[in-house]
Amino acid sequence: MKTTRSLTAILSILLAITVLLPNSALRVEAEGDETHEHVAAEAVTENEVKATCERGGSYDTVVYCSECGEELSRETVTTNPLGHDWGTPVYVWFETDEGYDAMARTTCQNDSSHVIEEYVTAVYSISVAPGCEEAGVGLYTATFKNEQFEEKYKTVSLKATGHSWKEAEYTWTETEDGYEVTAKRVCENDASHVEEETVTASKEVNAEANCEEGGSVTYTAVFDNKAFEEQVKEEETEALGHSWGEWEVTKEATPTEDGEKIRVCLNDEAHKETEVIPATGEIIYSFTAGADSSWTKGGSTALEFAIQRNIDNEETYSLFVSVAIDGNEVDASSYTASEGSLNLKLSSSYLKSLKVGKHTLTVYFEDGSVSCEFEIKDAPVYVVVNTSDK
Repeated sequence: MKTTRSLTAILSILLAITVLLPNSALRVEAEGDETHEHVAAEAVTENEVKATCERGGSYDTVVYCSECGEELSRETVTTNPLGHDWGTPVYVWFETDEGYDAMARTTCQNDSSHVIEEYVTAVYSISVAPGCEEAGVGLYTATFKNEQFEEKYKTVSLKATGHSWKEAEYTWTETEDGYEVTAKRVCENDASHVEEETVTASKEVNAEANCEEGGSVTYTAVFDNKAFEEQVKEEETEALGHSWGEWEVTKEATPTEDGEKIRVCLNDEAHKETEVIPATGEIIYSFTAGADSSWTKGGSTALEFAIQRNIDNEETYSLFVSVAIDGNEVDASSYTASEGSLNLKLSSSYLKSLKVGKHTLTVYFEDGSVSCEFEIKDAPVYVVVNTSDK
C-alpha cells in the first residue's frame, strides 16, 4: 500500500511534466502493471464562465492523454470584468409649464440591460434680447452630473416686443403761406426708433381782416399716420392797415392859394385821404399843352408842348435854358422854342430816334424846371386783303 502511494506521487510529477511537454512520451512502470506511455493531447477549455461588465469570469485548461484519455493536467484561469462600453448618449427635451426638462440616456454595448438615465431641469437665460421689431433668442442649458453626458443647449425664438410709443409731440412752424406741422413720437424701448411726419396745415378764413379790423383763421393739420391726431390752431389776424396809392393832385397850389391832393387805399377804394397843398409862394412852371401826349412812328409832324410860369408868365421864354429827354440833354437842333409863354416843338427827325414807349421831358429854366411824360408809339401795320373773285 505504501509502495502504491509512492508510485502515485511519482506519476503525478510525471503528468505535470507532460503538460509542459505535450506530445512527449513517458514510460511509467508500476508494480503489477504493464508499462504505459501517455501521449498528451492538445489542451482543451472546460468549465468556462464568461466575464460580464462588472464580474470577472474563469475557465479550466485541461490536458488529456490522447491514447487512454486519462486527465494529465488541469489549470483554472480567471479573467477580469469587461467593464461598461457605453454607447452614444441620447438626449430628449420635455417642455414643461416652467420651461424645459432634459433627459440623457446611454446603453452599454456589452449588455443592453445596463442603462444610465438622468433627468435635469434646464436653466433659462436670454441669449439675444428681443427688440421692438426683431425676434430674440432664449437659451435653455441642461447640465448633467454623470460624466457620460455633455452639457446640452436648446434655443427658442422670442417674439419681438413691439414698440411702446411715448405720447406724440406736435410742432407748428410758421411759413410764408401759413403753417407746417410736425408730429413726432419716440419709442420708450429704443430712442432710435422714431416716427415723424410733417404736413402743411390747411387754412380756412373765418372772418376777413380789413384795413381797420382784424379777422380770424383756422389751420388744420391732418396726418397720413393714423397714430397722429388731427391738430387745429385758431388765430386772430391783424387789421390790414391802409395800403395807400400815390398822391393825386386835385388842385394845384399857387403862390397865393392852397392846393389839394388825394390818395386812395388799395385795399378798399372807399378809404380816401386828402391833404392840403400849401400855397407855394414860389415860382412854378407847368405844362398847359403836350403833357401825356403821344407821337406815332412814321409821322412827319413835330410834337408840341406849351409851358407857363405862375408869376410873370411873360418872362417864361426869356428864362428858358435847355431841354432833356430821360435825363439826357437834347441838342438845340432837335427842337424849336418860341415865345407865347414857352412853345416847344420836338422835331420828327429827333422823335424817330426814340424807342417806342414812354419818355420823360424835362424843361430847364434859370429859376426852376418842369417835367412831363409823353409816349412814342409804333407805326400801325396795315394788311391789304384782295376780295376780288379769282
